[in-house]
Amino acid sequence: MTRILSILFLALIVSSSYGQTEPSTQPSNLNFSGIKSYRVSTSFSSSGADGHLVVISKNPISFSPTDNVEYLKGQRIGDIKIGSVGGGTFTFFKNLLQDNTYYVAVYAFNQQGANINYKSDAPLEGSITTSGTNYGNYYDGINFSSSNVVNDLTTLIQNHSQITYGQFDENIIADFFETDTVAAGSTQKYVTCQYSNEKRLYSGTFSFTTPTPRYSREHRLPFSWINFQGIARADFEDTDEGCDVHALDLVQNDVNSARSNEPFGEVQNAWSNSYLDFKIGTDLNSLLVAEPKENIKGDAARALFYMMLTYNGKYGQNWGLDNLLSAAEDQDLQVLLDWHYNDLPDDFEKTRHEYVYEKQSNRNPFIDFPQLVDCIDFSDVTKRANCDVNVGIASRIKNEFGTFIYPNPSHGVLYLENVKAKDIKKIHIINLIGVEQHNFSIDGDSIIVENLAKGIYFLSLETKRKKYISKFQLK
Repeated sequence: MTRILSILFLALIVSSSYGQTEPSTQPSNLNFSGIKSYRVSTSFSSSGADGHLVVISKNPISFSPTDNVEYLKGQRIGDIKIGSVGGGTFTFFKNLLQDNTYYVAVYAFNQQGANINYKSDAPLEGSITTSGTNYGNYYDGINFSSSNVVNDLTTLIQNHSQITYGQFDENIIADFFETDTVAAGSTQKYVTCQYSNEKRLYSGTFSFTTPTPRYSREHRLPFSWINFQGIARADFEDTDEGCDVHALDLVQNDVNSARSNEPFGEVQNAWSNSYLDFKIGTDLNSLLVAEPKENIKGDAARALFYMMLTYNGKYGQNWGLDNLLSAAEDQDLQVLLDWHYNDLPDDFEKTRHEYVYEKQSNRNPFIDFPQLVDCIDFSDVTKRANCDVNVGIASRIKNEFGTFIYPNPSHGVLYLENVKAKDIKKIHIINLIGVEQHNFSIDGDSIIVENLAKGIYFLSLETKRKKYISKFQLK
């Protein structure tokens, strides 16, 4: 009997030393640091287990890890993502979106080879909200009602730090575009072509030369449109306008070549070198145009508006569409304006914007104040007459831009989408010169605006949870 007990005791010791038993306690002292709009760091104190499984989700976590299952960093299970697996007590999360709440849970485990025993009950849990739009006092010196506002904005945003063309992969790709995932049973990474939506897998460090086909830094405002000095491409990339990250995007090389220096537009007859969600072909006027994926169209338009405003006057040149070079003369300004308002800044674009602001120290005002585009004539980058953009009002109510009313344009009735009339606390309709309108009413989940004069308005409303603003046209 004594011999049997000794063997059992020895087996228990061996079993415990090889990590086959479930950890007795979870880690403690969850801490969040380095909180930004796009990333956060997590640390905690170990309870002495062999390792820890750290997961993150935009929803409260009800996940229970399965014993003997080896999870991999980047793996997705339902709505959660595996942040890290191993003996460390620090996890770095990226690919987050601004002003969003994320939930984190940490599970202790012991392991012997393929035998893994997780402590699945009562994990160490916490939540964190990423930082939101943060322009602080950046625009304090700008009088948006001034007749000189266009020149003042140019002076403000042209002054910025340079991220060199060669540092694009070391900065925004590594910090923002690159995403961990799992493929073929191993942890890999991927980037997404911003025009076609292709996802490209790779291992190790991102490279512009591999895998094939390669990826490129796409100048959304093409090199040939703004090469006023007539310099070589390599020399252009050393200029501020040649490496401005606000106007560079990550695009698959074949897609980049197909876009070339063609204007943006709506493709009616697609050519064979269109690819996935990217189209190249002719529009209704038989002009050759490029059309990126739907949810990047507004981003592209705002990048062009930004470039024209930022560098207007450089080299003694007007940077309006009427004065740019090459195929710029074929760029339909109305297409850009339509894309801007049909695809207002979403969390992805706003998060990218905060990242670039952190690195480059300047902002794109058309992301912060989308209504500003109505006050600038981008044919020659001048202020339109009799225009008041109400930027002060917009900044005070912390707008949530998006599509919450339809149809737009309207013939007298606006229907609410994702918003219920019963939840509205305040509602305002303002015309383009800043005069508030009162001749409207709410009927069920629709807003009756048929008694307003035909024209363009801004509608803002406040519910218990959010504040919204959108532009609409009454015909």
